Amino acid sequence: MSELGHGSNVREVETVTTYDSNTQEFVINTPCESAQKFWIGEAANHATHAIVFSPLNINRSNQGVHAFIAQIRDADGYLCQNVWIADCGRKIGLNGVDNGQIWFGNVYSRGYGM
Repeated sequence: MSELGHGSNVREVETVTTYDSNTQEFVINTPCESAQKFWIGEAANHATHAIVFSPLNINRSNQGVHAFIAQIRDADGYLCQNVWIADCGRKIGLNGVDNGQIWFGNVYSRGYGM
Protein backbone atom coordinates (compact mmCIF):
# COMPACT_ATOMS: atom_id res chain seq x y z
CA MET A 1 0.00 0.00 0.00
CA SER A 2 2.84 2.40 0.82
CA GLU A 3 3.92 4.81 -1.89
CA LEU A 4 7.00 7.00 -2.00
CA GLY A 5 5.09 10.29 -2.02
CA HIS A 6 2.95 9.82 1.08
CA GLY A 7 3.70 6.60 2.95
CA SER A 8 0.56 4.62 3.78
CA ASN A 9 -1.98 7.45 3.53
CA VAL A 10 -4.59 5.53 1.53
CA ARG A 11 -6.57 8.65 0.64
CA GLU A 12 -3.56 9.98 -1.30
CA VAL A 13 -2.67 6.81 -3.27
CA GLU A 14 -1.53 7.84 -6.75
CA THR A 15 -1.26 4.46 -8.47
CA VAL A 16 -4.19 4.17 -10.88
CA THR A 17 -6.15 1.10 -11.93
CA THR A 18 -8.54 1.28 -14.86
CA TYR A 19 -11.04 -1.34 -15.91
CA ASP A 20 -10.64 -2.36 -19.56
CA SER A 21 -14.08 -3.57 -20.68
CA ASN A 22 -12.63 -4.98 -23.93
CA THR A 23 -10.39 -7.48 -22.13
CA GLN A 24 -12.39 -7.57 -18.87
CA GLU A 25 -9.15 -6.94 -16.99
CA PHE A 26 -7.80 -4.29 -14.69
CA VAL A 27 -4.86 -2.17 -15.87
CA ILE A 28 -2.48 -0.99 -13.12
CA ASN A 29 -0.28 2.04 -13.78
CA THR A 30 2.29 4.07 -11.83
CA PRO A 31 1.70 7.55 -13.30
CA CYS A 32 4.55 9.40 -11.56
CA GLU A 33 7.65 8.85 -9.41
CA SER A 34 5.87 9.55 -6.11
CA ALA A 35 3.32 6.80 -6.95
CA GLN A 36 5.88 3.96 -6.89
CA LYS A 37 5.05 1.34 -4.28
CA PHE A 38 7.75 1.60 -1.61
CA TRP A 39 9.03 -0.56 1.31
CA ILE A 40 7.12 -3.54 -0.04
CA GLY A 41 8.21 -6.65 1.89
CA GLU A 42 9.80 -9.51 -0.12
CA ALA A 43 9.34 -7.51 -3.35
CA ALA A 44 12.99 -6.85 -4.17
CA ASN A 45 13.95 -10.49 -4.75
CA HIS A 46 11.34 -13.08 -3.90
CA ALA A 47 7.65 -12.19 -4.32
CA THR A 48 5.83 -13.45 -7.41
CA HIS A 49 2.61 -11.52 -6.77
CA ALA A 50 1.60 -8.30 -5.05
CA ILE A 51 -1.63 -6.97 -3.63
CA VAL A 52 -1.87 -3.48 -5.10
CA PHE A 53 -4.08 -0.85 -3.49
CA SER A 54 -5.23 1.84 -5.88
CA PRO A 55 -8.29 3.82 -6.93
CA LEU A 56 -10.38 1.99 -9.51
CA ASN A 57 -11.54 3.99 -12.52
CA ILE A 58 -14.44 2.66 -14.56
CA ASN A 59 -15.56 4.80 -17.49
CA ARG A 60 -13.58 7.75 -16.05
CA SER A 61 -15.42 7.49 -12.74
CA ASN A 62 -13.39 6.96 -9.54
CA GLN A 63 -14.84 4.02 -7.62
CA GLY A 64 -12.54 4.42 -4.60
CA VAL A 65 -9.50 2.43 -3.48
CA HIS A 66 -9.63 -1.32 -4.13
CA ALA A 67 -7.16 -4.20 -3.81
CA PHE A 68 -5.87 -5.94 -6.95
CA ILE A 69 -3.68 -9.01 -7.38
CA ALA A 70 -0.80 -8.39 -9.77
CA GLN A 71 1.78 -10.94 -10.90
CA ILE A 72 5.21 -9.32 -10.68
CA ARG A 73 7.47 -12.34 -11.43
CA ASP A 74 7.04 -15.56 -13.36
CA ALA A 75 7.65 -19.04 -11.93
CA ASP A 76 11.37 -18.75 -12.77
CA GLY A 77 11.74 -15.48 -10.86
CA TYR A 78 11.95 -13.16 -13.87
CA LEU A 79 10.09 -9.85 -13.78
CA CYS A 80 6.82 -9.76 -15.67
CA GLN A 81 6.41 -7.45 -18.63
CA ASN A 82 5.95 -3.77 -17.68
CA VAL A 83 6.92 -4.35 -14.03
CA TRP A 84 10.07 -2.70 -12.67
CA ILE A 85 11.48 -3.45 -9.22
CA ALA A 86 14.41 -2.08 -7.25
CA ASP A 87 15.73 -2.95 -3.79
CA CYS A 88 15.18 -0.26 -1.15
CA GLY A 89 18.75 -0.83 0.04
CA ARG A 90 20.33 -1.48 3.40
CA LYS A 91 18.27 -0.63 6.47
CA ILE A 92 19.10 -0.06 10.13
CA GLY A 93 17.49 -3.40 10.97
CA LEU A 94 15.66 -6.37 9.44
CA ASN A 95 17.96 -6.63 6.45
CA GLY A 96 16.75 -10.20 5.94
CA VAL A 97 13.53 -8.73 4.52
CA ASP A 98 14.09 -7.66 0.93
CA ASN A 99 12.01 -4.49 0.82
CA GLY A 100 11.48 -3.22 -2.70
CA GLN A 101 10.13 -0.45 -4.86
CA ILE A 102 7.64 -1.39 -7.60
CA TRP A 103 6.55 0.48 -10.73
CA PHE A 104 3.70 -0.70 -12.97
CA GLY A 105 3.54 0.31 -16.64
CA ASN A 106 -0.03 -0.57 -17.63
CA VAL A 107 0.10 -4.08 -16.15
CA TYR A 108 -2.99 -6.18 -16.88
CA SER A 109 -4.47 -8.08 -13.95
CA ARG A 110 -7.28 -10.59 -13.98
CA GLY A 111 -7.10 -11.02 -10.23
CA TYR A 112 -9.27 -8.75 -8.16
CA GLY A 113 -10.30 -8.65 -4.54
CA MET A 114 -12.04 -6.32 -2.18
